[in-house]
Amino acid sequence: MECGCTAEKRMDDSDTAISKSRRTPNKQQRLGFMLLIIVILIVLLILSFFWKSQSASHPAQEMVTGSSARSVFLTLPQHMAASASATSSAKDAPVAVAKSVIITAATHASVPVAVPAPVKPVKIAHACQQAGWYVQLGAFGKVGMAEKLRQQADQAGVKACVGTLSVNHLYRVLVGPQASKSDAGTAAMGIGKKSGQKGAYPQYWSPE
Repeated sequence: MECGCTAEKRMDDSDTAISKSRRTPNKQQRLGFMLLIIVILIVLLILSFFWKSQSASHPAQEMVTGSSARSVFLTLPQHMAASASATSSAKDAPVAVAKSVIITAATHASVPVAVPAPVKPVKIAHACQQAGWYVQLGAFGKVGMAEKLRQQADQAGVKACVGTLSVNHLYRVLVGPQASKSDAGTAAMGIGKKSGQKGAYPQYWSPE
């Protein structure tokens, strides 16, 4: 009887060992399957992160591509571009002119204009009165010198007067008037010798 019981126990132990050995591979398979799932999840997470980073960089490239495409398609023809530039320059021209006018006006306003003082006419004591051809004895920048020569001619018996012309406003000592230019030329030699002025010559004079 004891031998039979021992044999039965051994058989039970062997069955238990067999069942344990069968259960052990099942656990290992489950662990391996779980590890595989974890690895797959990690790979998916990495791929999703990479895809998001790539998608974040693509819009900038698309925007650049779109802007370049717009610049290509919106290129104007040459004559339209020229007309557009002419229109813009025409619009800017009034502004530039206005600025130049303002600057010029400001410049002229800031710089005082020197107004020449009115020249008072010099009173001539023995001024010529009648227009015509005269014999000129001399011309001076000062009326006093012309009056001195007139007095010398008067002392020599030659009646003279003083007149000015608009050419250079010199005070001229004149004898006359004579009937014509030729008469003044003929009389110039004799009047010059008599008054002591050898450079006497015909000169037309009229009041200013």
